[in-house]
Amino acid sequence: MIDVSRAGLNLKGVLIRGRVELIYGEEALRINRSIHLKYVTPEALNDIKVASYLSTGDDVTVKVNMDRIISWNFADSSAGKTPFPKCWWQVLSTQ
Repeated sequence: MIDVSRAGLNLKGVLIRGRVELIYGEEALRINRSIHLKYVTPEALNDIKVASYLSTGDDVTVKVNMDRIISWNFADSSAGKTPFPKCWWQVLSTQ
């Protein structure tokens, strides 16, 4: 599940259900490199800090064979647009 929730009822997310396959070794490195090329600019990939970060511990790929996807987006609903005092919501921990 991936959940991107903001304050109040501004809720967005996706739940993916299916079989997971772990891919290791050279195949994983090849797949992960293709993902990097898709989402990171060539300039960033040439930066030593970025290249080092992306290559460290990047030898496993998680492949999800999706059986079902459920998504939600309440941001544009009347509930998601309702202004609430900021103090009504607990800050979520990222730990």
